[in-house]
Amino acid sequence: MAPDIKAFYADTNFTTTVTGHPGGEVKKADVFILSHPDIMNLMRYVWAGCYLPTEHDEYVRRMGIDESVKGDVTKEIDLMVKAYADIQKDNKNFRDKTWQGLVNLAGDIKNFAKKAGGTTKSSYYAAFLKAIKEWNDENKKPSPDKTKLDHQRNIVKVFTEDMIKRITQLQTSSEQARKDLDTFKNASTTHSSTLQTNEEEVKKLLDDGEIKKLEGEIKSLQKELAAEHDELSYDIKVAATTPAYAWCTVFGFIAAISVATAYGLKIKKIKENIEETESKINTDQKKLKADRIVSADAQRMADGASALVNLIGPAIKALQKLETVWQTITADLKGLKEAAEDPGKDIPDIDIEEVMLEGLIESWNDLGKYVGQYVDQAYISEPEMITLKKWVEEYGTKH
Repeated sequence: MAPDIKAFYADTNFTTTVTGHPGGEVKKADVFILSHPDIMNLMRYVWAGCYLPTEHDEYVRRMGIDESVKGDVTKEIDLMVKAYADIQKDNKNFRDKTWQGLVNLAGDIKNFAKKAGGTTKSSYYAAFLKAIKEWNDENKKPSPDKTKLDHQRNIVKVFTEDMIKRITQLQTSSEQARKDLDTFKNASTTHSSTLQTNEEEVKKLLDDGEIKKLEGEIKSLQKELAAEHDELSYDIKVAATTPAYAWCTVFGFIAAISVATAYGLKIKKIKENIEETESKINTDQKKLKADRIVSADAQRMADGASALVNLIGPAIKALQKLETVWQTITADLKGLKEAAEDPGKDIPDIDIEEVMLEGLIESWNDLGKYVGQYVDQAYISEPEMITLKKWVEEYGTKH
């Protein structure tokens, strides 16, 4: 049975619809499946892990701990930086290899979409679909021209063969990326367990009534801050802009976006959250403040590692969806290729109307556009190491 021409349209599983609120208004946008905010949030956590302080003195400096009391929290800091060194190593490997592999895969999908789309004159799909129509039109004649039939049969064979070869390469890349994600998930699960243990150890070492009193309040604020950033990712994706972040003391990776932009309402909430958290950490007692900083950092990292592990699942599912799409496309192409290769077989006739052919080509052009946006926005620029005061001055204040 001949496939319907709609079987060759770019599959809807290549994309997903995202809803955000840039400027306070509800907006929707279609994006490439790997460009979903959940997957981009995964990258935010990975990027943050790449810039963790891994030396004792670096930790003290970046967290804003007073030099005069750093000796009082040495055990706690050493516990944290040891874990951070392992996390940084694995996250950098993911950033530089696995994520790059996903971007390369997207680039190959974009190139495939370019071959499948383009124009009615350049499209691979248009070429073999027109050849199928011409073969069947010629074959229906009382005395078909064998030379013409062989020519059209060869066109179908050459173009379907080429596309199957390209798809096979895409499937291989997708499978490898999925395996790499599984490996990273295992490593991240181990890191998450370590950080959960560290959080408990830090609590024991900082067995102070004042610390325990604030733990719950600060943890609640930290969860709110993480949620604000997760929501901001949806706004950024809908607006098709590239996210920017800064590393700000105990708050870690936070948005480096001005309150004067379309994301102003969200940035205002982020500012209010970190200022309230800072007010709970601040105290004139330097030792107590150092204790609060390390405790808050241990809490934030334990929660962040858990969130990271949970975000790897959607990325793996997205790749599985892509693999299913390629399998479906390959099955249809193989059926046509096998018919074209066998001179004794008729090539299945496909009803091809010009308007449908144009729609098919446009669907691949749209996909190429969405994938291109993902590639353009796939990387986060190196974050500035910044104090809270400077962050408020640069991003939390309307100039």
